[in-house]
Amino acid sequence: GAVPGKVATDGRIIVTGTYAYVLQSNTTANVHRYDTANNIWDSFLAMPGTAGYGGDIAVDGTYIYAVRSNAFYSHVLSDTSSAWTTFNTLPGAVSYGGGLVIDSNYAYVLRGDSSNFYRHHLTPSTGAWESFTVLPGAVSFGAGVGIDSDYAYVLRASNTTNTYRHVLSDTSSPWQSFSALPSNVTNYAGMGVRGGYFYVAAGTGFLRHTTSDTSSPWQSF
Repeated sequence: GAVPGKVATDGRIIVTGTYAYVLQSNTTANVHRYDTANNIWDSFLAMPGTAGYGGDIAVDGTYIYAVRSNAFYSHVLSDTSSAWTTFNTLPGAVSYGGGLVIDSNYAYVLRGDSSNFYRHHLTPSTGAWESFTVLPGAVSFGAGVGIDSDYAYVLRASNTTNTYRHVLSDTSSPWQSFSALPSNVTNYAGMGVRGGYFYVAAGTGFLRHTTSDTSSPWQSF
């Protein structure tokens, strides 16, 4: 069936297990869920505010998490009608190129339109956000963030060839730069980290870089 609302700018989708989760757009507060086994859509209670540029979602086995503006929320997956839990305010509002990823302990937020990167314990929702060392350059449209068990990875975009990583265990250490991408990345790009590789899709190019060696060249598919 059709999505309950039109997906537009900064819409996001995550597929995990038998469900797909959709953040509708930057101009709504709507988050929907699709049951792939039964072909049924339902919707979570609307977030307390519209997603805005850089809004994003992440899911674990129990909660869906959302970032918008300078706000961060969690919502239990088992009851779509319950209220969102609000965490402490982020140090800065997310914007163009912002993103959210989680592991078993933390939520990590790439602020967007800036060089800021933050983290917060998933439980409890109280407590301050921690700031990592600032990125070597500000991200913007087309930026992306991913993690593996040891590092956070960032595609800068901003019409540059820059990609970075930062060890997760030490917020104060410097960012490490990967070798330059073959060409500049602007507004339309995507990235992911899986199986020991950092993947980037931009324009008509699809590339990968081993995560074990920042200095080797990117490989094109």
